[in-house]
Amino acid sequence: MSNSIKLAINFDEISDDFLEAVTVMHDLGIQYGELRTVNGKNFVFWSDKEVENFKQQLNEYGITALAAATPLFKWYSSDNDAEIAHDNFGFNPRLSEEEKRQIITGTIEVADALGIHKLRIFSELKSADDTAGDFALNHLLEYALSQAAKRNINLLIENEPVCRIHTKSTLIDFLNKNQAHNLNLWLDISNLLEIGETIDEDFLSTLGPRIKYIHVKNYIIKDRIRKYVPAGNGEIDYDSVLPLVLSHCSQEVIVSVETHAPKSEKISASRSSLVYLVDLLNKYQKGENHVRTH
Repeated sequence: MSNSIKLAINFDEISDDFLEAVTVMHDLGIQYGELRTVNGKNFVFWSDKEVENFKQQLNEYGITALAAATPLFKWYSSDNDAEIAHDNFGFNPRLSEEEKRQIITGTIEVADALGIHKLRIFSELKSADDTAGDFALNHLLEYALSQAAKRNINLLIENEPVCRIHTKSTLIDFLNKNQAHNLNLWLDISNLLEIGETIDEDFLSTLGPRIKYIHVKNYIIKDRIRKYVPAGNGEIDYDSVLPLVLSHCSQEVIVSVETHAPKSEKISASRSSLVYLVDLLNKYQKGENHVRTH
C-alpha cells in the first residue's frame, strides 16, 4: 500500500485561466496541481519573467505544482515520419536534433525554477507500422535523464497510444532495460484500457514500484464514438481499478485528474471528478491518514 497519496488536477483541465482554475480548486480544498498550459501557452516556452510571475501566483494562492505534463519526446524521430494526429498543446513535433536538445534543457530549467520535480515525457511519435524500438537507450533520453538528475528531477514516461511505448509489454521492456534512478512511470489507466489492455496483477507486480503518477480520466462509447465524462461516470470501474493499482505502489504516488472535457464542460467535469476521487481515495485509505489534498 502507498505510504502517501496526493490528489491533484491539471490546471488547464479546469480552465486555461489560472485564476479560474485556482478558484475551483480552493472551493474543493485541492492544493496540488499539474502544469501544462496557461493562457494558451505551453509552459516550456515561458520567459524568465513568465516563470517568475507564475511562481508568485502559486505562492499567493497557496497552490503547489507537483508535476508538469511536458511535451518532451512527443515528437517525430526523423523528418521522414508520417504525420500522426495527436494533441500537441502548442508544441511543434518536427524539431531538429539541436532543437530537441534545447527544449529538453529549457524545460528542465523552468521546472527547476518552479520547484517541480516530476516531469512527464513520451516515447516519440510512431509511424503506422512502427514498433517500440530500443527507446530505452535513446541518446537524447540519456541526456534528459542526466540533466534532470542534476536538479533532483524525475522523468515519468506516459503510455500514450500515439507514441512508441504504450502497451504493457513495451512499458515492461522499456523500464527493465533502463533502470535509471530518476526514470519511472506516469500511468494513464484509460490509455491502456482504450487499446484493449487490462490492468492485472502480473503487470502491476512487475511495474508497481515504478508507478509514481496516475492519470485518471473516463469515457463512454456511444455509436462507436468515445466521449470523455467525469471520472466516476464512465465505463472504467475506478472503484475497483484504482485501489488495485494503488495497492502495488510502494512509495508516494500522485493521482491526477485529466478530464478531456469540452471547454464548456471543463469546470463541471473537473468538479465532479475531484469530488468522486476524494471520496474514493478516502475509502481506500480507510482508517489511515486521509488522502492529502493540501
